[in-house]
Amino acid sequence: MVMKTAFYSLLFVGAISILLTSCDSERINPAEESFEFYENANLVEEFPYAQLGEKLVFRHYYLAANKANIANDEYAEEVYFAVNADEDFYLEGPELQEIDFVFKQYCNCSTFDKLQIVDGYLKGDKKGNDRYLLEANVELRGYYMHEGEVLESQILHSAFTGLFKKSSISALNQR
Repeated sequence: MVMKTAFYSLLFVGAISILLTSCDSERINPAEESFEFYENANLVEEFPYAQLGEKLVFRHYYLAANKANIANDEYAEEVYFAVNADEDFYLEGPELQEIDFVFKQYCNCSTFDKLQIVDGYLKGDKKGNDRYLLEANVELRGYYMHEGEVLESQILHSAFTGLFKKSSISALNQR
């Protein structure tokens, strides 16, 4: 009888421990960010969004931290842009509005049918052969469309600074 009581007590303590640790805030996914660039690349509209070409393509990926006790709050965004540059660059105004870019949001939210750069700047400082320090502060206008007509538009803002590391197109294609 004592063994049976000890077993049930141990089982109860174990169940409570599992319950309490499963609600621990350390199990919430933290934010993640990655910065990469590809030489001799071009942008395309389909995944993986970059292929062999003649430009520099930069990729910024951001995954927001999950919030405790909120379902479907997952949010990530991925920004690609291509520039004709071998060294440092600074783009704003019409130069910035003409670059090739891809902006993807991964969330439980509406996606835009069309995007355009409205304002901002993009600054890249080459730091050796395999790194760029890049600062971006870009305002985008996203359009929701139906049968060729604009239903609604919304302004988005994307800003980040990071040290972009050189990567290969073949690594991108394996995602």
